[in-house]
Amino acid sequence: MSPINAYAKGGRNQRRAKRYYESEGYEVEIVRYSKWAKNKDYFGLWDLIVVGEHDIRFVQVKTNAKPNKEWMEKAEKWGPKKSWCIKEYIVYRDYWKGDSPTVRVTFSPTGF
Repeated sequence: MSPINAYAKGGRNQRRAKRYYESEGYEVEIVRYSKWAKNKDYFGLWDLIVVGEHDIRFVQVKTNAKPNKEWMEKAEKWGPKKSWCIKEYIVYRDYWKGDSPTVRVTFSPTGF
């Protein structure tokens, strides 16, 4: 069996995250990739937009590692500082079973 490439692995984990949030009662939109697109994420930061009854979550999905310092700084500055706007990242580990992420970090709506 050949190893899965990073693009396919990222797509697989985004679909796992979508199923996870939908099981929590959210509506989920995944970024649509195109080989012609300049940015691969929403606003250059987010893989998913997750809409709930009382909040909107902007989610970065990672595989095996947390986001780098540059991403963390951009995410901290981005978006409204309102209670309904939640920024978070989740991490899936290779060979992890199920749709629940191995790490889920939710940041305060007023900042990190």
